[in-house]
Amino acid sequence: MKPAAAFLPALILLSTLASAASPPPPVLDARGHPVHSGTLYNILPAAAAHHGGGLTLDVIANHSYAACKLGVFQDGNPSSPGLPVKIFLAGGEEVRGPSSVPTATDVNIQFAASSTCARSTVWKLGRFDRDARKWFVVDGGRRPPPQSLFKIVKVAVVGEGKNHQVLFKIVFCPSAAACKDVGIFVDGKTGYRRLALVDHGPLLVQFKKA
Repeated sequence: MKPAAAFLPALILLSTLASAASPPPPVLDARGHPVHSGTLYNILPAAAAHHGGGLTLDVIANHSYAACKLGVFQDGNPSSPGLPVKIFLAGGEEVRGPSSVPTATDVNIQFAASSTCARSTVWKLGRFDRDARKWFVVDGGRRPPPQSLFKIVKVAVVGEGKNHQVLFKIVFCPSAAACKDVGIFVDGKTGYRRLALVDHGPLLVQFKKA
């Protein structure tokens, strides 16, 4: 085999390995800057069709221990930014200092607020709700058990130039092979908008620095 012919497959292999090792791009905030772990952000709906405002904690009204059980809701006021959150790389990497949050990477999300009964404000997937037939996102999570593992995935870029927006969705990923979109479930009795796992229509969001 000629040297040039032998060199070409090797070059292709090296290029493939380098691409595979490339880190995923960072999650971007509403201004196009990388989202950093441990920094305060409001999670806002990216489209008016989602109605309501930012994400917040609220009491789960039908829970027998309602005062001590909170869920993740979308604020009913479209102008409300909701409560700020901090996003941490799963596994505690933030102890080395703030770093950009990569897309499609395991993260923990925590509201920067105190909770009733001194509960953790880390997001987690709650127990299956038999009445609503839904898995809801609630408080009380820990880092980094699988019930608290989420990923932020880039969905689309809308607009052009300075007016463009990068839209993301949040997915629950207890394992690499089992991810489910997080969307909004509207309670037919109360009208409350809760975060839940959905088969269709994920909540498209942006991150605004608080």
